[in-house]
Amino acid sequence: MNRHPLSELELGARPEGRSLLTADWVLAHDGTQPVMLKRGEVVIEHDRVIFAGHGFQGEVARRIDFGAALISPGLIDLDALSDLDTTLLGIDHFPSWKKGRVWPISYVERGPYEMYSPRNLPFRNASPLASFC
Repeated sequence: MNRHPLSELELGARPEGRSLLTADWVLAHDGTQPVMLKRGEVVIEHDRVIFAGHGFQGEVARRIDFGAALISPGLIDLDALSDLDTTLLGIDHFPSWKKGRVWPISYVERGPYEMYSPRNLPFRNASPLASFC
């Protein structure tokens, strides 16, 4: 059985060297507007996207193909902010009805908790790029 290249990365640790990601679709920017690239590439070095396009010529430490997926560097996956509401519960000192928010008592009583399964933790902060950025 082939292991997915992401399984080789340590959870929560930034990998050494450049990572070249490929997918059926990459949302990039041509300098003036967004462009959709078929079978595009995204290269990440440290905490920066250094390339989005086709035919990266530099050295890379790893290649990861996401297959039938969309890679959108620079965009934030709002689903990954699902724990933001629990943060607001901790710092919001005004009546929720005044702000238009009403929290179910069961949610408040449960308190903050990890929303992601161990299998999905690498994708918790944003798009699949989040584990690299």
